[in-house]
Formats: sequence, C-alpha cells, structure tokens
Amino acid sequence: MRISLISTTLHLFVLVSCLPEASAWDALNDACEWLGNVYNSYFVPKQSECQRLTLQECSCFEVLQTNSFRVKGQPVNAGDLKKGYRLAAKFYHTDKGGKNEDFYFVDACYSLFKEDAVNIEAYQVHLQKLEKRKHVEQWGEDKFRDRIDQLNEMMLTGALPKVIKTRTPPPGMDDPQIDRLFLVLDNSGSMFGGALEIGKEEVSLIEDRVERTPTEVHFIGSPSNVKFRFEDNPSVDDILAEWNAQGGGTQLWEYVFNVLLGNKRPPGAEIDEVVIITDGWDNGSKGAFSGIEGFNEMMTQLIANGIRLRISVLCIGNEDMCKVSQYRDLARSTGGTYSSIDTADEEPVRKERLRGFARHITASNAKRAQLDLEAKAEYEQDLIAGTATELTWYPGLKKLIADAAESGAHETNQAGKKAETEGVQKGSRLDTIMI
Repeated sequence: MRISLISTTLHLFVLVSCLPEASAWDALNDACEWLGNVYNSYFVPKQSECQRLTLQECSCFEVLQTNSFRVKGQPVNAGDLKKGYRLAAKFYHTDKGGKNEDFYFVDACYSLFKEDAVNIEAYQVHLQKLEKRKHVEQWGEDKFRDRIDQLNEMMLTGALPKVIKTRTPPPGMDDPQIDRLFLVLDNSGSMFGGALEIGKEEVSLIEDRVERTPTEVHFIGSPSNVKFRFEDNPSVDDILAEWNAQGGGTQLWEYVFNVLLGNKRPPGAEIDEVVIITDGWDNGSKGAFSGIEGFNEMMTQLIANGIRLRISVLCIGNEDMCKVSQYRDLARSTGGTYSSIDTADEEPVRKERLRGFARHITASNAKRAQLDLEAKAEYEQDLIAGTATELTWYPGLKKLIADAAESGAHETNQAGKKAETEGVQKGSRLDTIMI
C-alpha cells in the first residue's frame, strides 16, 4: 500500500520522543532539512489549503505542518508535533463540520509519530540513496511523489514492515455538526486559592474538547474580558497560565449575554455551548442581570434573539453558594450538566465529580445531543413533580404546566371515582352480610 508522505516524515519525527540520543537528533535534523528543501515549492502552508476531499493524498508532513514550527537548524520536538496536531484536529474535527475519514487520518498521523519501534539506521540508508539523486525540484511534483512513495514502500514492506493504526470512529459520529465552545472562567478574587486549583484541574480534564473544538475563552471579573478568541487556538497550558483569580468582582450574566449576542454563529452551527466555572453569584452585572437569578434575564433575551445554547455549570464553593436548584435547573433546561464541589470535599469525592463533569463536556457530538435530551426530560419531570424551578423562558413551559395540571385533575377524578366505587362495593357487602 502506498501512503504518500506519511511514513517518510512520521518515521523521522517518531524518533523525537523515543530516541533522544545526539545521533538520532542529528539524523532527524538532517532529514527535516532535506524535506524542507526538496518540498519547498509544494509545501502546503495552511490546513485549509489542503482540500478535504483529497486529504488522504496529502502527507502527514503537510497535515501536521511540522515544518512551519521548526526554526532552521533545529529538530522538531514533541511540543511542535502536539501543536501541529492540535491545529489540524481543530480544523478537520467533526465538531467543526469535518468528515470522519479526514479527522481519523489526522489522528493516525499523530499516532504514528508516537510509535517507538523505529530503526533510524535503516531509515538513514534509504534516505542517503535518495539524497544521491538529482534535486527533487527538477523532477516536478509527480516524480517527487513517486520517489517518496518508493521510500514509503521500502519502509513499510521492506526493512521496516509497519501497520498504520487508526481509531475506529465511535458510534454516533456519522453526522458532523459545526460546534463552538465558550469557556467562561471566574477570574474574581474570591476564586484565589483552593477554588482556582480545582477549576484548573477541571480545565485540564476537558483538554480533549478544548483541543478539538474551536474555543473562545472569557475571564469573568470586574470588568470581564475575552482572553482568547477562536482564531487564537489556545492550548490548555495557555489558558491555565493566564488564569490567576485577580479580576476583582464577578460580572457574569450581563457579560455572557453581550458575548453571545455579538458572536454571529457560522453557517451550519445550530447551537453554541457555554461552560461556566465559577465560585458563586453575579455581583457585578446591572439591573435584572445581577444576582443568582440573573441568568433568567440573559436567557429570556437570548431566546428572543433566536440564539440557542447549551450551558453547563461547575460551581466551586460551600453549601450556600453552590448547592442551589437555580444553577442545576439552568444547566438541565438548556441540555447541559451541573456539578458543585466544596473546597472541603474529600479528594475522592472531588475527583469523581470533576471527572463526571468532564465526561459530559468531552463527549462526542452525538452523545452530547443524547445527554441534552435526557437533561431536559429530567428537568421537565422534576418540574411536574414540583421539585424544579419554573423558568419562565423555558420553551413550552406553559403547555407543560397545563398538561401536568390536567393530568393531575384527571388523576384526582379517577381516584375519587375509585374511592366512590369501593365505598359502594363495601356497602353492598355489608348489606349482604346484614341480611
């Protein structure tokens, strides 16, 4: 099987993490230099210029953009590879409307970088043979590809037989959906200390989602501000380095409303997802946006403007601040999830709640859609039972309450008829006995 430039570049860069000796680094550096020179006129500078329909015909060198992160004379390191993978995964991920086969090709590229069963000496032998030939620029692209494919075949079926490993697409990933994530982090002074550390632990747990989904990061304070925009492609390390809990107060709901209202969704994006990590209530917004119920004003106005969103809330704090039904019902009614963690919780309890929250956030598109329906159904059941907050902006609330009332009246009537019937039957039996 011929795999374009996959194995050529991958077998080179695999050595970064598994063979740190000087000779391996020198050989890798030389190989990078050679590839950079011979492929100068054919290198694709951006993922968007490598057409998705023919992505598998591109090399992993192009897909992961390793050359663009390399300073001349220096080998590519593990951090460069991770950065290239993160950018490519974001561009081709199904969360952004990409195709499954494209994303898993990118994933296969990165997986091969991490293989450790690589014989650098065998690679060098093949590389030296190619270096003795004429410069690739004189061959033209087709012949260049032929030479690279020859090298791949020698590496894959000759000296180094290899099997390219790919992940099987998880169930429910067949329907791509454009997705955006708004990560809203409480940067107020009250978060400083244990709450901030717990929040950072959660962000680390949802790294997979942040890495694959276009993410915009906002810090809540007084005032609140955007820290990373979608085009910044922030890594989790970037986010954690900036999050310091030195933002003063907490201007939350009014700020989030303005952010979502001003962020036009791209074509094909049906819903925006908001993940909020906070330690308490809004004390910085004005008017109806302030306080624990400020989200009601936000949701009312967003729905009036045709904006659909799913909100998940992780509240870090004590009983008074976090264990309130309002936050829970806000999350469930929008299809999100809610969790509260007390800084005094035992470590096993804390970790389990953090992992549970992360499992929801990092789930696939299809799984999150399923969880969305389950959360709303749970909210409606509790609403009918009278144990959930009646959120006036919730779609179909009036009908739901009316149906519940009608059902309750029907059940009351049925109970009355049953009691009446039982009374008649009991009386009949008594009459019979008396006779």
